[in-house]
Parts: sequence; structure tokens; C-alpha cells
Amino acid sequence: MSVSSWRRCGAAVLVAAVGLIAAACQTPSVPLPLGVVPAATGLPAGAQDGTLTVPLTCSLPILGNTTFILNMSGVGGTLVGPGQSFYLTAGHGSLTVPASLIALSGIVGTASVQTTLTDVEFNASNATPSSINIAKTPISVSTPIVAGQPTKVRIPSAGDLTIGPFTAGPSGVVQMTMGASTATITLLNASGGTILVPLTVTCAAPTPPVVLVGLTIGGPSGQPVQRYDGLTVGDATLPAGFVEGSLALPLTCSVTGIGSVPIVGELTGSLPAYLPEGNNYYFQDGSGILEFPASVVTSIVATTGASRISGSITTLNFTATGSTPASLNGAATPIPVAPVPLTAGQGLNIGIPQSGVLTIGPFTPIAGAPLSTLVLGTSGGTLQPEDASGNAIGSPLAVSCGAPDPATILLQEPNTTGTVPTVGVIAPLTGPAAGGTSVTLTGTGFTGALAVNFGNTYAASFTVNSDTSITVTTPPHPAGEVDVTVLGPQGPSPTVTQDYFTYQ
Repeated sequence: MSVSSWRRCGAAVLVAAVGLIAAACQTPSVPLPLGVVPAATGLPAGAQDGTLTVPLTCSLPILGNTTFILNMSGVGGTLVGPGQSFYLTAGHGSLTVPASLIALSGIVGTASVQTTLTDVEFNASNATPSSINIAKTPISVSTPIVAGQPTKVRIPSAGDLTIGPFTAGPSGVVQMTMGASTATITLLNASGGTILVPLTVTCAAPTPPVVLVGLTIGGPSGQPVQRYDGLTVGDATLPAGFVEGSLALPLTCSVTGIGSVPIVGELTGSLPAYLPEGNNYYFQDGSGILEFPASVVTSIVATTGASRISGSITTLNFTATGSTPASLNGAATPIPVAPVPLTAGQGLNIGIPQSGVLTIGPFTPIAGAPLSTLVLGTSGGTLQPEDASGNAIGSPLAVSCGAPDPATILLQEPNTTGTVPTVGVIAPLTGPAAGGTSVTLTGTGFTGALAVNFGNTYAASFTVNSDTSITVTTPPHPAGEVDVTVLGPQGPSPTVTQDYFTYQ
């Protein structure tokens, strides 16, 4: 389960009958500009989809340890019942072949690379089996190589993967994490002939573990198999070390004069996969949709004669464990909802925000806490019936929504300790949108760097010269100013004013 400018105190995110919004000033660090995530659509209540981009440390003959970038997407649930069987569906992704291997390929006249995955482990806590190898039947993909350009290998070459079945335990949370993987890379010439010998690549599980999805175990036992077939997930562009996703939440809300009603709240946004102690993180690039059933709209029209409705978000409770603050009400200043027309007998979808995107945070991992978890709490607001000219009809209708029960997890990742990189100087500061500019980063803690991100795009080629210097080739990116961050084993460098690069 990814902003215009982030140099301001952010408005926040919504999910609930009338919202989920959090706001905070950007101190001491600010969110990364990841690009707009489309509003969530088409997910059934209780489902989530998402995309993860994470560096893998892999060992190759001759080249030694090399970093591959894995991008993986899929669909699953937000919760499972005790003993319920479940799957992750619509699984697909890409593996970026490192520049060092592409350079070697050019020397020996390689036209394409054939990648055969033989072991790709997905682990599940509080579930059986505890691990599944999705490449038990080898997955083979052949990809052309273009000199001077990064090579992305799609996995699988066509269609999607289904991961499972897993069976949930009696209680707690199921954490799905990426395990170790093994592949064979074969270099092919233009005639399809093998060059040299196949290279065996072994990749360790990400350290610290990266949680792909967290599913709360709750509700009645004896539920049917959970499997969301027929849904698709697009290919998202994310910086390395981030997760983006959408989820659809069934909510129970009370509306003045109508009573208790079911509403579906859809929420989309992005979060970091690494949470260094003491460094701020945000739920960012947020957007939402509130889906009111036709019965609610019909009741409002019948009792008020309204032609449209507006409103505001006035209450949000957002709970964190393992991070501070422990709770956050982000709608102390009401957040307006744009007027939308009402038609009796038809459902109503309200998009949040009116324009732009939303941000929750900052949150800060607590020293000594092993894990940070963010969950949605109660929320509320008002709906104002109006005539066709926008004149208020009667008093606003109060809306109050309970917290999802069982709790719906937005984030559950380990808190990391140790030094993270810092970026102090970038030279040059500008380059073309087509990419290809050689840039030198000066800072600290670069030893062991896993990736370099320019805004929402990771660089396919970089060299760690020393603990204080990195040379990197800029990736293509739309024109504008972006943050440059270095992802280390314990997390990303904090965003600071001197780490901006401008694409022209």
C-alpha cells in the first residue's frame, strides 16, 4: 500500500467521512518532493495497493558487492481474520541492472541481458508459511541493453505474479517483508548467443527489514480466502527507499438527522521505508476520496431540499507508537471541502484536498523504540446543505466517524540507529532535464551509500569516492528544483537548503 513546494508548513491528509488532516511546520527537516500520487480509485473497501522501491545489496563474480534497485507493486488487504488464508495479487516490478554491469557488457559486445530468478523470498510474521519463494518455478526475462542508459528488467516479462497462500495467525499483525533472492544473469550477443558464462547473483534481504505491507489480524474467524483478483497497479516512479500506496477503509459514521451510516474513505500517499532515530518523516503527497452511499444523499435531499453540499474537516486523531508525537489532531484550523452537487438516488464522491496534495507530520522515531507504527483514529467535520446558488439551508450537519476497528496500519517500519549521510555541497547546481550531468556531492557518511535520489527519481549510476564525496550522473527529470538525497544503510540524508539541484 507520492507535492508542489515543500518549503511551507504543510496542510495534511484525509481519510474518513469528512477527513484525515495533519499539519506541521518543517523543522528541522522537510519532506521530499516526490511528485503527485493520483487519487485512489477502484479499490474495494478493505483493500490496499502499493509500490516499494528499495536497494538490494547483491554479490556478483568479479564485481563483488553491487547495488540493484528493486521496484515492486501489488494488491492486498488491510486486515485479515484469525486463521484466514490470503494472497498478494497483481504483483510485478522491475530490477535496475547496475551501471557497472552495463559497462562490462559493452566491453564484451552484449546486446541483451537474460535474467533468471530462481529464489525470491517473501516473509510473513504471524502467518504460515513464514516464507514463500515466488520463483520456485524460475522466472526468466530477456531485456535489450542500450549503451549509456540504465537497464530495467521487468518482473515478470508480462502479466502479474500472485504470492500466497498465507494463513494468518490468531492475533497481532502480519508483517510482509522481502527476503533473500538469487538470480542468474546471462549476457547475450546480437544473435542470442551466450557471452562468457552465466553470472550468479545473490542478494541479501534488505537490512533493516523493509515492511511491504502490514495487515492487522482481527474480526471473526472462518472468513473465506482473501484474494483481490482483477485489480491492477500502475508502474510508479519513486525515489529509492520509499513506499507509496492507496487503501480503502470501511468507516462507520454518525450524521446529524440521519444516524449511523457506512462510508468508504480512500487514502493515497507515500512514506519512507527507513526511519532513522531523531530524523523527521512525513506521510506526504496525500489525497483522498470520501464515498457517501446513495441512501445518505437521498436523505439529505429529502430533509433539506439541498442542491449541493459543502463542508469542512474539523477533527482528526492520528496515533503513532514508537514515534512522537503520540497523537495528532491536524484539523484544529478547519479544512474546507469544495461544494459538490447532490442528486437523490446517486452516491457522492468528495475529493480531498480541493487542489494540490496533503502532508501529515513531522513524526520523529523515538530513541530505543524498535518500531514505528502509524494508525488512523477518529475524525469528523460538518456538511452544509446549500441551494443551487450556494446559500446555506438550515444548520450544518455534524459528521463523526469512529476509528477503523480493527486498526488500519498506514506505516509499520523498524526504527534505525547509526549515522545517516548528510549532503553539504552540490556542484554543479543545474543541468538539463534530459539528465546525464556529472555532479559531485560533498558531505559526510557516504561510505556504503545505497542510492542517490534526485527528487522522485533515483540515479542509475553513482560512485562513492570517499566517505565525504560521491560522483553521480543525473537521471532524467522534469524541469524544476529538486532535493538531492543520499540513502545510506540506516536511512536517507535529511533535506537541507543546500541540497537542491535545478533541472532546466
